[in-house]
Amino acid sequence: MTGEVLRSDQEWQADVIQATSGCNRLCGRVYKSDRIWLADIPSLDVMTQGLTKSDGFVMIKDLLETLVNRPGFSVDVHPNGLDGFAITASTHGSRTYCPG
Repeated sequence: MTGEVLRSDQEWQADVIQATSGCNRLCGRVYKSDRIWLADIPSLDVMTQGLTKSDGFVMIKDLLETLVNRPGFSVDVHPNGLDGFAITASTHGSRTYCPG
């Protein structure tokens, strides 16, 4: 880990909330690598994994909600195409989604 700068929880929270507010689009992809499925969001530089493609979507949801770690914040993952997905985020019932 030489030279790596670890980000604080507040920095992760700010990035995820900003990326999912208004009509900023937060998109990612899920793809197979050997026996696991990887899900990543390049704009946030985050990645997780699952045993199935569906697990990848579940894990990216869990990853974002865990990084934000705020009461009332939730994420839905919307597959769009072969390997892409978009994010719907809500805080206390207010939902933001920018299709396309």
